[in-house]
Amino acid sequence: MSTIFRKKGITKINQFDSNLNYLAVTNFSLISKDLFVLTLHTKSIYDDKTSSDGIRILITRFYPRGVKKERFDLWIRDASPTPNLLKEYKKGLIVWPEFSKRFRKQLTSLEESKAAIDRLAELSKSADITLLCYEREGENCHRTIVKSRLENLLKKKHARTV
Repeated sequence: MSTIFRKKGITKINQFDSNLNYLAVTNFSLISKDLFVLTLHTKSIYDDKTSSDGIRILITRFYPRGVKKERFDLWIRDASPTPNLLKEYKKGLIVWPEFSKRFRKQLTSLEESKAAIDRLAELSKSADITLLCYEREGENCHRTIVKSRLENLLKKKHARTV
């Protein structure tokens, strides 16, 4: 195992993929041979801020009740499900697998959602980012889908440039 030193500390590499030319890193998504760094975290907006959060980005369609603007740095609404999709899921008209499938499609087909993902990808090139929403648990939450989409997008973009 190798170690790469970063501004904020040391990161241990746990996997190397020679085909895609990137390294998967514990608690981090990508580090390439030329030290391109993408650090993505997900949290609930109600979780405490930490120094490793970087830019805290709220990705909810609606503003969470009782949350002060100091708890996040940026709000990108279009990185969240459409109002109709969210309504169907919250009312129990669709289950998580269907919600997830439709939201993934939204992220690749709606212009607003694609622009939001592109903006997040651009931000992640210059700073660590933490994706926030009001769900306490991250398992069945759209922020994990957004994180996955960002990781895949950046892997593809990086693979093309190598």
